[in-house]
Amino acid sequence: MTRTLFQGALAAALLLSGCGKAAMIATAAAPGLLAARADVASAADLARRTLRTNTHPVKVNAAPRDRNVVFAGGGHFGSLWARDGMYACLGLLAAGELPTVHDTLTALLDNQRADGLLPRRIGNGSNALGIIRSAIGLAPQAGNEMKSVDFAKLSVDANALVIWVAADYAAKAQDRAFTASYLPALERAEAWLFARMEGGLLKQDAYCDWKDMNARGGKVLYSNALYYKALKSLAALELDPTRAATYETRAEALATHIQAAFWDPTAGHFRDTLELNQFSPDGDLFAVLVGLTTPAQREAVFARCDALLTLRPLLPALDGDYPAAMIPLQMKLAGLSDYHDRFEWPWLTSLYAWAAAGAGETARARTALARVGTYALRDGTFEEIYEGAEPKPVKRALYASEIDFSWSAGMFLAADAANR
Repeated sequence: MTRTLFQGALAAALLLSGCGKAAMIATAAAPGLLAARADVASAADLARRTLRTNTHPVKVNAAPRDRNVVFAGGGHFGSLWARDGMYACLGLLAAGELPTVHDTLTALLDNQRADGLLPRRIGNGSNALGIIRSAIGLAPQAGNEMKSVDFAKLSVDANALVIWVAADYAAKAQDRAFTASYLPALERAEAWLFARMEGGLLKQDAYCDWKDMNARGGKVLYSNALYYKALKSLAALELDPTRAATYETRAEALATHIQAAFWDPTAGHFRDTLELNQFSPDGDLFAVLVGLTTPAQREAVFARCDALLTLRPLLPALDGDYPAAMIPLQMKLAGLSDYHDRFEWPWLTSLYAWAAAGAGETARARTALARVGTYALRDGTFEEIYEGAEPKPVKRALYASEIDFSWSAGMFLAADAANR
């Protein structure tokens, strides 16, 4: 197995001991970024404009009125994607755009399946057609009627994220009518997740969280950390004290199992899954953000991120590579095998900033925000994915990084608000 990026960073630190040389390594990887020269305020303005541009009045599945919902992007992701929409809504909440959050949430909750599963996507036509149109230079399919409600792929993290965002929205907007109307749907969303518990942990099929272009499955830290946050959020929103106590009990039991199953004291980070011990920033940083770590664990996770960021300006989806057998053939043929491991996702560096801000690590948070903001301002947009030592948006013959990516913009705004 090739040496991981983290091991490379450790080797570099040992070979080039001394503060001056260490600073040279960081500067070589990201000129000027560690000096925090990016205009974070300007990047936040760009993020707000991105989310407003991606907010569209649409008629969702023959609903009686148009709703202003946030689309996932400005190109081939021109639809309401539950996961992307919720990450965007975390930024919209920070920006005070409460009506858009309300409409995005209710569009999803009103189309919930009877068993509690929420749609993965609500759109106009198929996403595959949208990607093909984008690849050959055609505009997205026109029309404001969104009749395609997609449950084709289960999305365990979307259920958890909707609960989290709904509770935050209800608290910030003091929208008692929303709580009264939609609390039963949120309870069903949690019940769908709880039915997938096995041995004290949430278990999922492959391709069922945000890394849905590889076969990550089983018991995944990222999904379990989000489920923990959903339980805490639902307990705070719940009107029935007995139900609230039930969700709190479930949350604390889940936290105990997460610690026992995922923390690897030898590696100094949480496992990605029970089968994979690589460092995946998504799960570790959410574990920090939602309060699942000890102070020592939190510092170990931050140090791991710092080591990765001496080698590249933005965090990758994984420190290393997923096994080739986990990558679908179509991703290999499209030149996108690294989509969910080596490619750099700006939202993950924003997540680091948010977790650092929550821990009182304001300097770390400012530096991480500056990194993301630098590239957003350079490119004039919040991109989906980057690659390279001096990151460039990913571009292949059949796929290019989504521009005006709401997920990236939303997480940047949420992190920036947390660090104020």
